[in-house]
Amino acid sequence: MSLRKIVLLLAAGFSTGVVMTAAFGQMGARSFTAGGEICFVPMVLLLVWVGWMIRGESRKVKKSKRRGNNDRRRVEKG
Repeated sequence: MSLRKIVLLLAAGFSTGVVMTAAFGQMGARSFTAGGEICFVPMVLLLVWVGWMIRGESRKVKKSKRRGNNDRRRVEKG
């Protein structure tokens, strides 16, 4: 993994942790009433899942492009 990806991953994790800490702090300050901050954890999980699915689709497209390029080279040579 490249250094750029590691730094980006650490920054995203740190910022998510800061926002989550603030949300739980706000929720703890209330008296048995939860507002929009209760939806933060499911939202993060949903965003991670969507990102994972997009990553899979991106890999499929890259593989098909590579295969397509190989097929064209074979036709040109043959």
